[in-house]
This record gives sequence, C-alpha cells and structure tokens, in this order.
Amino acid sequence: MDRFRFLGRTFALTLFLATLALCHEDVFNLKDKSRNLITVDRLRSIAKHVNSLDTTWEAELLESWVKKDATVLDLNHLTGTFDPNLIDKTKFEMKMQNDNDYHEHKDKDMGGDDDDDDDDSDEDDSSDSNEKEDDEKAVQCEDNGLPKNFDAREKWPKCNSTISHIYDQGNCGSCWAASAVAAFTDRVCIQSNGKHTELRSVQQVLSCCHKGAAKDGCNGGWPMSAFDYIRRNGLSTGGDYDSKQGCQPYRIKPCAHRVNSTKLKSCSSYKQEIAHKCKLHCYNTNYKTAFKKDRIKVKSHYYLDPCAVMNEIYRRGPVVAAFAVYEDFLVYKKGVYQYTTGNIHGWHAVRVIGWGEEKGTPYWLATNSWNDLWGENGYFKIIRDTPGNGFFQETTFSLTLPFAISALHSQDFLDLKDKSRNLIPVSRLKDIAQRVNSLNTTWEAELPKSWTEDDTLLDLSHLTGTLDPSLFDKSEFKMKTIKSDDDDDSDEDDSSDSNEKEDDEKAVQCVDNGLPKNFDAREKWPKCKSTISHIYDQGNCGACWATSTVAAFTDRLCIQSNGKHKELRSVQQIISCCHKGAAKDGCNGGDHFFAFDYIRRNGLSTGGDYDSKKGCQPYRIKPCAHHVNGTKLKLCSSYPLETAHKCKLHCYNKNYGTPFKKDRIKVKNVYYLDPCAIMNDIYRYGPVVAAFAVYEDFLLYKKGVYQYITGKILGWHAVRIIGWGEEKGTPYWLATNSWNESWGEEGYFRIIRGSPGNGFFEEEVAACTVDV
Repeated sequence: MDRFRFLGRTFALTLFLATLALCHEDVFNLKDKSRNLITVDRLRSIAKHVNSLDTTWEAELLESWVKKDATVLDLNHLTGTFDPNLIDKTKFEMKMQNDNDYHEHKDKDMGGDDDDDDDDSDEDDSSDSNEKEDDEKAVQCEDNGLPKNFDAREKWPKCNSTISHIYDQGNCGSCWAASAVAAFTDRVCIQSNGKHTELRSVQQVLSCCHKGAAKDGCNGGWPMSAFDYIRRNGLSTGGDYDSKQGCQPYRIKPCAHRVNSTKLKSCSSYKQEIAHKCKLHCYNTNYKTAFKKDRIKVKSHYYLDPCAVMNEIYRRGPVVAAFAVYEDFLVYKKGVYQYTTGNIHGWHAVRVIGWGEEKGTPYWLATNSWNDLWGENGYFKIIRDTPGNGFFQETTFSLTLPFAISALHSQDFLDLKDKSRNLIPVSRLKDIAQRVNSLNTTWEAELPKSWTEDDTLLDLSHLTGTLDPSLFDKSEFKMKTIKSDDDDDSDEDDSSDSNEKEDDEKAVQCVDNGLPKNFDAREKWPKCKSTISHIYDQGNCGACWATSTVAAFTDRLCIQSNGKHKELRSVQQIISCCHKGAAKDGCNGGDHFFAFDYIRRNGLSTGGDYDSKKGCQPYRIKPCAHHVNGTKLKLCSSYPLETAHKCKLHCYNKNYGTPFKKDRIKVKNVYYLDPCAIMNDIYRYGPVVAAFAVYEDFLLYKKGVYQYITGKILGWHAVRIIGWGEEKGTPYWLATNSWNESWGEEGYFRIIRGSPGNGFFEEEVAACTVDV
C-alpha cells in the first residue's frame, strides 16, 4: 500500500460515534507458552528465504537448533510493548520540523476552514491532482541541512557510555521500560553535559509503573506510560543485573536471545520472570544516596511530526520507537532490516540513536534490549522512509529534560494485496475453534463444514480494512464527558499500591447515570428500525472502515429527522472518493474518522446495497461468503481482491431522480467521547462506530458474548455498536458486523463490555452531529 498523509486526525460522529482501537492491554499472554511457540523448522525456512534474496540484510539461525521439531518460546521475552492503538495522544502537543518550541499543530488540509461551506472547495479532495499534492507533502520534508549519516555516540562523546550501553531485558517482556529508560538516561547525560553518566533504573519503571502497563510489568506496557510515570514520580539510578550499581539495579538475569556463541542459557530455559514488587527505597545497600534525592523527573511531553524526528534526535539525543515485530526480525544478523516474510508476533520498543545510508538504502540506527550478542553487537539498522517495511517514522513523541519518542510504526500494518501474508491454515483455525468450545467461556466458535484441513483462506484481503488507529491525533477535537473533571497532577506517590488501586477504580467505574441495564437502538427508535437493523456486506474488499461509518451516519440521520430519512447512504462514495486517511484504493483500507471528516466536508449521497438499484450511488462490490456455513454465496477468497472503483461526482444509478449535489447531507461537527460517556451518547443520539483489533478466534465467532481467548492478531476492523446488555452476569456491547447476515448471530455479535483486556472497545471514542 502507498504511504498516506497520517499526521493523524481522529474523527467521528454526535451523529456518530467511533470507538477507536480498544484492544487488549496484554495483546499476547506471555505466561501462556503454548501461544508463543515458533517451530524451528519455520524459522529455518524464513532464514533461508531471506538469505536467498538480493535484499539489504542477512538472517541467522542458531546453530544449536538442530531438531526439526524443536520449538523456542520467543514472545515471552522478546516482545512486551502493548498494541499502540491504546495510546491516547490528546494530552500531548505536536512539535513540527521547524519548531523551536513545541506547540499544538493543526493541519489545515485535514479539516479545512470550518466556516467555509462552499461545496466545490472540498469536493475536489478526491481528485488525483490534489491527492498527489497531499502525498508529496506527506513524504517530502524540508531540507534542514542535517548530515546524511548521524550517530549520537559521536556527537556527544561525554555520553558515549550511556548511549552505547546495550540492555538485556532477560526473560521478561520489558522492552517498553528498557527502551524508555535508555533514551531518558541518554538525554539526562546530554542535557547535563556529561555530569550524569550513571544508568537509570529500568527496574523502578517495571515494578512501579502500573498505569498503561500490565499488573506485572514483565507482561508488557508501553513507553509513553513509562515517560509519564517518570514525569510524575522521577526515576532513580540503577545498573544492570548483579552490577550493584545505583539505587535500584535490574533484578532479572540476562539470557540468550536466539544467538550463537554465547555462554548464557536460552531465555526459554528459564521460567517467565516477574517484575518484582514496587520499592520506594534503594534496595542496593551499597548505594548511599536516598531514594527521593536520587530521582530526576521529566518536565513535559510532546509528540513529533515525522519530518521533525531527525531534527529532534540531532538536537536533543536518542528517542524510543515502538513497532510491529514479524517473524523474520527474530533471525536478524546484520544489514539494513526490512520486512521480507513471516507473521506478526507482537510489538516491540527500541531506542533510536541515529540514521544513515548503506548502498543507497536509508536506515535508522537503533539499539535492541536483547544484549550485545544479538544482531550487530546489540545494534540493528532498519529501513527508513519506507513505512511498509521499516515500521518507523509515524506518530513520534518527545519530552523535555530527557526525552523519548513513542510509537513510531507503519501506517501500512497489513498489505491486503500480498496474499502470501494473509493465509491462515484451516488446521490452525480448527484447533482454535476446538479450544474455545472446550472452555467454559461466554461464546461459541464454529468452523465451516466445507473447509478441509488442506484448505487455506485469504481472510485479511476482505475481513479487515481499518488502518492502525494509533496513527491518529484527536487534539483538534473536544472531549465529551458525563461529568468533566480536571486531572490531579499531584501524584507523587502514584507508584504505591494504595494509590494505584484507587487509580484503577477511577478508570473502570463510571458515574451511575440511570441508563437501562439492557438497551437496543432498534427498540428505542422503531421508525428507524429498517436502517439500524440493516446488515451490510463489504464483499471481498477491506471496506469495513467505510461501511461502519456510513451505517452509523445513516442511523443517526434517520433518528434526528424522526424517521424522515430512512434511505441508506452510500458506502461506495466513501471508498471511492475519500482518499485522506485511506489507501488510494479504498478497498485496501482506511480509517473511519477520516470517513466522518469526508462527510463533514463533502456530504454523503444515498446508495443501497449491491445490485439494489437504490439511491444515487449503490454499492458496486458483490456480496460473498465470509467463512460461514449455510450460505449459497461463493467464498470471498474465490474472487480477486476488489477495487473501490473511480470516484464519481454524479449519480450513476440512472433510475434515481435527485441530482448528486442535492442528494448529499453533511456532518456538522466532530468530537470524541470519554469512555464513561459512550452509553449515554448511544442512548441519546443513536449507534456509533468502533475500531478494534481482530484476533484469529474472532473469525470463528458463532454466538454468545465474545471475548478474546486465543490466536494471533490479524489487523484492525470497524463495526457499528447499537446497544448493550448483560447475559448471565457478563456485560456486553451489541454490534453489527459487515460480513452479511450469514455470519455470527445473523450479522450481529456481542462483545464483552468493561473489560478492555478482552473486548477491545471503550477507549478513544468519537462522535459528531448531523447537518439536517
């Protein structure tokens, strides 16, 4: 897929709501070893494949891996950064390429002038000429005179010992803490002109930072939470394991992270480590400085426009980047890494210390936290300016005194055109279905009878299509809450058990607002039942981002007009004409917030389902069978991946009499919702849209209240939420999918509510009002 202009805008409707990327904070269960096994035979094949190509890097397979059926427990210690979709950047300001002082940036091209209602001024945003101009702005940064090659170790020789220090996270998913502390340590040294060369404590962050991390830090977290913890509490000193250096040294043994020529034991030979209990004193008895006096704080936070990343590193020092790790990265030996083959295995955070170019290939220079026996003595190079391969350069963060960038990763998380990357063997799905149904859980899985174990399915080419929501920034939009409260910033002791418990309770307990225990929008608004109950079929096209947005828009329009507007609105217009925040071909994915903003600027015409001949612009993509029993439709994977068709600014349904310009209705304004306001907004205004992470087990959903059980992440998906309820004590959201009525509960599904670790909803929601 092509690069997109993603400085990140999150949008939605009061007329509709979009719930953004609520996914599990513990995306991979690091304690469940059965879910983290990778066969050596597969890794060997990947390494051979990489080395057989004329690519920019070389792979290596551990010499001790000789048994064909041997396995290695990679994910329980190699990754540990949570799904970056959960990161909310609204509290942070943006720093641009030419900014000397950080400030909030509003991209004029994204929203336009809200006071300008001229249709023609915004109508042409779907044209090739304007889109080309936008693409050039996105990827071409100003020539800022920076060197072609840069290494922070060389610029700041007084801090060479900190910048060149290679950490070892051990058998613990603590990359999120190790990378954040590494960059923090470097920046403290740089800003103090070499006065502070002591290492800072990874252990303190791992043990005491509970906001935005698992209860046990070895089960994952994310760097921005670590940065914020340091801002609020300060960070003490602490060296490596058994170093007896600093106030709180690391307490987890180093181990061999799939490398040759090492005397260390394999990480998988140890039990999964724990982060240890939070200590607010120096447990290193040889260290004389008191804990409170030993700490240094972060002053402020901000995030960076992609064009400002190099400038920021050059001026202030190393940063942190979170990115998606694929199987081939595990066997990296040397060279400029770029994605070649393999499935995604989780998210990982590293420190970026510079950049360069090798044989014409631009790269970032980074340090890993798998000790100095891995890669190029603990370092690695990863391709730069190619987001589909390198996963860097989008959504960067910074802070003053010391600093870090969080969540630089690919805007093109899954390549819908690359079928080889989207195959799922039926034998695996069968095992997943059997496991789900063998448990006393809240839902039932189903495997279509027509699938034989030799079959493979091209699922991702049509089942998902929402782009990585972590790329989007909601800072332009106001938050709507049930009761607005300012955050208390005086949280010096928030690392204590009592305060953490109190914070957790605040996070999950919303004000009792008298809403019913069960609610269904179809029942409250019977005049609009035909629209709210309509089940869409995106066909063999990654159009969920458009179908879900249009569904909620259609519902809210009907509700606000008291049933006057019951006609379906056009999904086709969105996937064909909305290019901002979407692939050039809408079937290759997009984001529902950008769909909402397109409607705000251009308005949306009517349009029914495929071959319905209803409305101005009916859907032009055939329905198909989305891995279900009892349907006469052909499998979606039996068709080639559809294209969105060229944008049309007229009604191509000749039987429809209303002109295109008069047929359109616009969104009036956009806002996003506090999690506690979601139910209230649905109850008052109607259905909303939610984007969430899809795992393999979700594909097999048949009935009940879905919650994540097992399987790998496959991508992001957007759906419409029409209500909520409770079944046998389990609270749920009631939602409609866009895989036609043969899937799930006749096109509907229920997903656990109030449990972000399983249901993936309820965070970063947005809404807007309709212009009627």
